[in-house]
This record gives sequence, C-alpha cells and structure tokens, in this order.
Amino acid sequence: MKVHVEIDPGCQEPEVVIRAANVNDEVKQLEQRLVGIHTSENTLACFQGNTQYFVSLDDILFIETAV
Repeated sequence: MKVHVEIDPGCQEPEVVIRAANVNDEVKQLEQRLVGIHTSENTLACFQGNTQYFVSLDDILFIETAV
C-alpha cells in the first residue's frame, strides 16, 4: 500500500481517496477505519444510493424512511 500526502492551501477540509484495482477486504476495512475517525456519537450515518452521509443529530427534526 502506498500513502501519498498532498498539501493544498486552498483545501477546505481533508479529503481521502482510496485508489484500488478492485474492492477487497483490505479496502473495505481501510474505508471503515477512516469513516470511524470522522464520525462521532453526535452523528447519524445515512445512505442515499451508494453514498454515505453523516448527519449531525442537532440537524435532525424527524426521520422518514421508505421501503
């Protein structure tokens, strides 16, 4: 595995990109660990399609789900 750090003074927040030939257990585990660093007890992980979002609990008024 290679790790590359790029400094960009115009960057608003850190961004991590995982580049791999395919999704395997190592890639999944790395993604889960990175996401775990970002999340806290005050957020809710939500999915829209294949995209995962972390919503602050303070921003949630109600939750509606679809089947």
